[in-house]
Amino acid sequence: MKHNEKTPLIIAHRGYSENFSENSIEAFNQALKYPVHGVELDIQKSSDGNYFIIHDDNIFSKESGPVPIANLNSKQINKLRSTKNTLPRLEDFLKIYPTDRFVNFELKWSITKTDLPIIYSMITKKLNPLHIMISSFNPELLFFFKKHKLTIGLLIGEPPETLSSAYLIKSYIRLRPKWINPPVLLFFEKKRWLYKILLSLFSPFVKYAFYTVNSKQEYDLCKKYANAIFTDKIEEALKWQ
Repeated sequence: MKHNEKTPLIIAHRGYSENFSENSIEAFNQALKYPVHGVELDIQKSSDGNYFIIHDDNIFSKESGPVPIANLNSKQINKLRSTKNTLPRLEDFLKIYPTDRFVNFELKWSITKTDLPIIYSMITKKLNPLHIMISSFNPELLFFFKKHKLTIGLLIGEPPETLSSAYLIKSYIRLRPKWINPPVLLFFEKKRWLYKILLSLFSPFVKYAFYTVNSKQEYDLCKKYANAIFTDKIEEALKWQ
């Protein structure tokens, strides 16, 4: 899809998650009905080695409360989720996703280094590598994909006050990512002046994808720096441009 470089890419956060169940096949299909540039999704691993698309680390059980996905096998996961709200697997997504749209795969904490070659093989067999970004809050998971020449995005956690500037700079120097994906909350913190300085300093060397931008105010605050935004509000975001 062609893109006007003067405006940020619009990425559907977990699909069209404002109106449909997030990270569902329906949410992804609905997002693709709009001229968004791509989608973002989250990958977790079950105890039997299957990759599910879900953001949360846990699934809620009436008997035992929140249970880590990493401790559940595929049958247990499907049993805990209703038939109308089943968790798609990574291969389910890859079957329906077009090769001409961008996709950001966020690797969650259940993913380990042993999973990386498997995930790489699965996604590059189905999608155009030029349209793929791999992101994570864990820098250690990104080195493999950089070595294999996929675009990587270093996610910056929220709330921003929990992160030191030294940590951010150290992570950037070690990884040298093409993208840094910071929270839009940066612009609402007491130290926003410092974050703006850092954004400006690194801008010649990296691109920024801000999350999760769900209002015109948030868009206006970050658009000076943003090369892309993740948003739940697809229709509104397209009008902001």
